[in-house]
Amino acid sequence: MRPQRAAHQLWALGRRFGSTSSSSTGSAAPKTTTGIEHAEAYAKAGRATRVDPKAYLCDEYLHFNVYSYYDAEVKMSAARVPQPTNKKPDVMPRVK
Repeated sequence: MRPQRAAHQLWALGRRFGSTSSSSTGSAAPKTTTGIEHAEAYAKAGRATRVDPKAYLCDEYLHFNVYSYYDAEVKMSAARVPQPTNKKPDVMPRVK
């Protein structure tokens, strides 16, 4: 078989069995969204739509800001293991 024909057959096989369209039947997998549906619904509702704060299971989500990630890093820095450096050799373990 010529390489071009083999490549085309593999491509056609992938197209036939790798399809993720909703027309495929017999799948036990749950239907999932791509996220586009959510973006379109949000665009229709607009930013002026009020969101019920009780809709969020984690109320901390509503209190995040630009520095939230940095604040968490500062809190965790005391518990972090110091990173090795090439300026100071590793200390060999001692047997007691």
